[in-house]
Amino acid sequence: MIIFLILILTGILVFAALQASSYQVPWARHLKRMHAGSATRAEWIAPDNVLQQVEEHYMEALYWLQDAAVNPPEHTTEAETYLCGNLLWRYRKQADYHTALPAIFTGILRADHAINVRQFSDDGKQCIVVDTRTEQRMASYDAGTHHRLLTQHVDEETLVYSMVYDVDAARWKLDAFVQALPAGWQNPIAVQRIKIQSKLSPSTAGRDN
Repeated sequence: MIIFLILILTGILVFAALQASSYQVPWARHLKRMHAGSATRAEWIAPDNVLQQVEEHYMEALYWLQDAAVNPPEHTTEAETYLCGNLLWRYRKQADYHTALPAIFTGILRADHAINVRQFSDDGKQCIVVDTRTEQRMASYDAGTHHRLLTQHVDEETLVYSMVYDVDAARWKLDAFVQALPAGWQNPIAVQRIKIQSKLSPSTAGRDN
């Protein structure tokens, strides 16, 4: 009887281990501890091919959001391909709002992007994207005709977003806006004092801003 119970317990443990390994991303064992911009703070960094994939999926999400602003999809389920977490919730909330009260004008922000992928989680499934945006242009469109009305230039800024890897979809998804970094944040002196967050600040969590 005892042997039978031991065999059952062993089978459960083996099954649990197999289930856990099935959710482990291939690059989890290849993360490297590195000092990115600060000699006092180390962080996990993934291999170059993963960094490239994060950047590609981040830009695909931005392009989709730009296109969806002018040509809203019929169903918000399409957003699940590119968004998750806080940003998916906000997108659905805004989509419901615009369905009830259609917008007259639509604004799309375009820019040149310099992407830096950083701060992977221990399991390799989360990271942040530091996006320095230059040559920013805010284009305003007539929501009905899609005719561009005017373009306004916007100052350079650096924004931080969190990304989460969806194992089932095999792609990185835009999860949340984390923070905006101050001008000159890359200065060797300033970088020692500026902390780049990897999670949304509790003071802004849940706020629609």
